[in-house]
Amino acid sequence: MWKGARQIGINAALDNTSNAALINKGIAGSATFANNIAKKLNLRSHYNLGGGTIENTNFSNMESINSLGSINSVNESKNNSRNAAHRLSMAVSSTEVEEYFDVHLAGSLSKANSENTSSSLQTGVIRQDLFTSSGNKQNNPNLNLDVSWGFKGKKKDGKDKRGRLSFNLSARLVGSRNDQDILTDIDYYDQTTNKKIKDSLLNRLVET
Repeated sequence: MWKGARQIGINAALDNTSNAALINKGIAGSATFANNIAKKLNLRSHYNLGGGTIENTNFSNMESINSLGSINSVNESKNNSRNAAHRLSMAVSSTEVEEYFDVHLAGSLSKANSENTSSSLQTGVIRQDLFTSSGNKQNNPNLNLDVSWGFKGKKKDGKDKRGRLSFNLSARLVGSRNDQDILTDIDYYDQTTNKKIKDSLLNRLVET
């Protein structure tokens, strides 16, 4: 909708793609507003949202043959990831010719989570099981501020001066956080009795 200085806009979208191995869902939307909030002062604002979810599963059955014999591997992996992003910007500016004033504030926040698991079961001349899982979380905020002010002075006779004096201030704040949890487990079995004889476990926690 557009009427004079007033502007309003809305947009939205939804996606969904699914099959036997993949699920992909996404959503996006935005809203825009602009209008005069005073006689010579204008406001502009915009908000944007986006996000989605992806899930997939892979399965395979493999047989390898070498001089020692054959190795059968049953492999399965699952992945699940989610993300979301928010962006907001607002600006206030003057429409005065002699004096210019503008304040612009923009902020964003993006988040992402993912979970991955996989397994590999081996039989034959080598009997062992491998399990891995990992989780990842990300958080990234961002904030920007810009302030501008400029004016043209007047002479004693009322005429405009040729020069213009202006000031500008900019500030930015950025953050980033990433957490990971990684687990690996290997089980070893006796070839004759198929009993588990030992295992190897590794758990890593990474924070950035």
